[in-house]
Amino acid sequence: MGTSFRVFGFDGKIYGPVPTASLLEWAGDGRVQRETWIHVEPGDLWRRAGELDELSSVFTVPSEASAVPASHEGPAATRAGVPAKHLTRLKVFSELTPEELEPFAQQMVEQSFRPFSMIVTQGSHGDAMYFIIQGKVGISTKGQVAESFLVTLGIGDTFGEMSLFDPGPRSADVRAENDVIVLKLSADSLAKLTTDAPVAAGKFLWNIARLLSARIRAMDKKAASAKDMDAAGKAVH
Repeated sequence: MGTSFRVFGFDGKIYGPVPTASLLEWAGDGRVQRETWIHVEPGDLWRRAGELDELSSVFTVPSEASAVPASHEGPAATRAGVPAKHLTRLKVFSELTPEELEPFAQQMVEQSFRPFSMIVTQGSHGDAMYFIIQGKVGISTKGQVAESFLVTLGIGDTFGEMSLFDPGPRSADVRAENDVIVLKLSADSLAKLTTDAPVAAGKFLWNIARLLSARIRAMDKKAASAKDMDAAGKAVH
């Protein structure tokens, strides 16, 4: 019996077993990244995809001069400007009229991503937010020892909002879990909109503020719940 592999997906599920040919195909189209965990069978060994001899032809050793991480392939397709109707399914535009949506639609950049490809990389420069109009993405953070999965987002959800106001390093990885289409709005585009369409921009910014406030409350509630569970556990012991 030949060697087979199981792939630990970004969604926390294990796929396989698959033969070497399938693993090579997945790595070639971006569904398996250099840092993806792979279980080698027979045996009981988990290794990073970039460490496997079978994938050496796909994951070549990056040069020190490389400016873009090997796991960040970028969008499969990109086009500027979208129909305004695409924005009607997004909550942050719910209070804008069709006329107010038009300047936003002109500033949007539509990008499509293949399954398991990176959309945003932790630590990279952030200067835009994203709106999901097709598919699902997974968000995770890398620590010194392990990667922590945070949440899955779907159609109508957004990420990267803080980059519109604070163009600092990205705080998490965002990876496509299937075929994904997002709309990208850059900080420069938003600045232009505040001048060209101030009323529409004001409504949008107000909705973004409410969205961020809701997330902060949810995080506070989750932290408080975890603290209560920890205190209850200590009380039992």
